[in-house]
Amino acid sequence: MNRQPAIMGLIRQKNLQDMTEKIISFFSKSNYYLTLLLVFSLPILENKLSALIVLWVLSFLFHKILSRNHQFNFSLQLALLPTLYALYVIGLLWSVDKRAGLFTLEIKLSLLVFPIVIAGATDFFKGNQLKILYSFISGCVFGSVVCILIAFYKSVNFTPDGFHFNSIDPEMATWDFGGSYFRFIGLSVFLHPTYFSAYLLFALTGIVEILKTKIITSVKLKYGLYASIFLFLVMIYLLSSKTVILCTIFLLIVYTIAVINHRKNRILKISIAIMVGILVFVALQNPRFSTLCKLLANPKMVTDNSGDGSIVSRIHIWKSGVELVGSNFLKGVGPGDTNIELVKRYQLHHFKDPFRIRANAHNQFLETFIDLGFPGFMLLLAIFVISFRKSVTDKNTLQFIFLYICCLCFLFESMLCVREGIVFFCFFFSFLTVTDIHTFQRKSILKPDAT
Repeated sequence: MNRQPAIMGLIRQKNLQDMTEKIISFFSKSNYYLTLLLVFSLPILENKLSALIVLWVLSFLFHKILSRNHQFNFSLQLALLPTLYALYVIGLLWSVDKRAGLFTLEIKLSLLVFPIVIAGATDFFKGNQLKILYSFISGCVFGSVVCILIAFYKSVNFTPDGFHFNSIDPEMATWDFGGSYFRFIGLSVFLHPTYFSAYLLFALTGIVEILKTKIITSVKLKYGLYASIFLFLVMIYLLSSKTVILCTIFLLIVYTIAVINHRKNRILKISIAIMVGILVFVALQNPRFSTLCKLLANPKMVTDNSGDGSIVSRIHIWKSGVELVGSNFLKGVGPGDTNIELVKRYQLHHFKDPFRIRANAHNQFLETFIDLGFPGFMLLLAIFVISFRKSVTDKNTLQFIFLYICCLCFLFESMLCVREGIVFFCFFFSFLTVTDIHTFQRKSILKPDAT
């Protein structure tokens, strides 16, 4: 008689345990598919990523709570990003424009979110690193193809006289690269061309490093990856970001030297060198380099306060930023007031183009120095120095190249001030800190690894 309640209690406990395991399994799979969807969407969704990121974070959070796994594997590198975010929170105290400061903190939440999630699920990201890279590469391929198709669509006109193809956008026909639908802003429909180019270059180097590991046995997949490299090189040229083109040229030369050193066939070595030389020559013929050539030939262009929307304007912007650093060296102006103070400087010096577009500092190191003063600048510098050193020590080539790409972009863009820049940087910085595809053990790419 007394055994019946005990038996029923055991049954209920078993049912509850089974239900909990099913829920944990559900969130485990959700983590897997949401992660792949997130990295696939990076090149195409831009500001529409927020809802997806929230779902992604909640999925990992619920899985961690239900599985009672409270461990976080924070390395020094991962801890530096939340520390930088904490400095931004402190900087809000002396920001005059609190509303703009709060918006800045919202934009920079990636500094906090991605390191914490990845530190809390390092085994998941290590086990699925190859699939995550494939997903990002696939997203870049999809985004590139869509951009090209849209450019073709915009260039085609059907009139009573018949079919006409005109790739020039009349509204941008005076631009130094011709205002083509197949160039720069005309081509990049999802992201700013510089950021999209950086995505493609990182995806390209990811393919190269995957191929170097020799873990791919499928001939079709290899051909697909080689075709993707060609597509990305073409897109980087057409997107016409000077920074990323120069970055690509350097990486091409480095990879060429590495390949030649490992080849014994002299004719093959010469052929590879000639081919890469031609690619470098073609890249430097991009019309976007014309302004740089003009500036080198006539340095007095810098004194023209009207600017040209490109190199001269950047010099004017940097001059204003350096002046702000000089007058706010220790604690900066606060994250809410940086843009206001920069615009005041543009107006003071009559820098027409930067004033018209209310330009940010177009240099992340300078932007952070203006935001947070010397401590913030040194912390951002430490993030790169420590990470570069660690990537060299661990021989983590992909991490080193990622840091190199971002460091170069940081010199010419305020990458952490826009979602398309900060999400890309924070996710892959954190991801590459805990992973290395050269130590990846061959396993099925079809079966998701549990978190």
